[in-house]
Parts: sequence; C-alpha cells; structure tokens
Amino acid sequence: MVLEGIHSHDPQARDIAIQYYHAAETTIYDYIARRHPQSAQCVTDFMSTVMSGLSAKAREGHSIEQLCATAALAGEAIKTLLKE
Repeated sequence: MVLEGIHSHDPQARDIAIQYYHAAETTIYDYIARRHPQSAQCVTDFMSTVMSGLSAKAREGHSIEQLCATAALAGEAIKTLLKE
C-alpha cells in the first residue's frame, strides 16, 4: 500500500506514504549498518528494489508461492553478499 500511496494524486496521502517508505528504508539501513556497515547502502538499495518488484508482481497477479520464492531467493543473495 505504501508504494501505491507514493503515486497517489492526493498530495497528503502521497506525503504520508513517502514518509513511511523512507522510514522503512532507514530501518533496513540501520539494521544492516550495525552488523555490516560497509554493505549497508548496497543491501538497502537491493531490498528497496526487491520490495518494489514484489509489490509490482503482486499487483500483476503473481501467486503467494511465486512471491515467497522470489523473497527467499533475495534472502539467499543477501546472505551471500554479507558473507564476503
């Protein structure tokens, strides 16, 4: 819903959605930065992109199984990145 709100024609709804979106990105960044500061921005950017993609695919009708498989693959990619 947040991503939908970002594209709203209602300025108030759009501003609120943008605040939530940035708060989510900040939360992800802060979590990663405490453990892997050198990778925090890259992982945050990746997760933001994955979340946007999952949202788009959900709107297109992807099944919950497809969405979960994609999320699991993204999780594996992050684990690999953070091991290096």
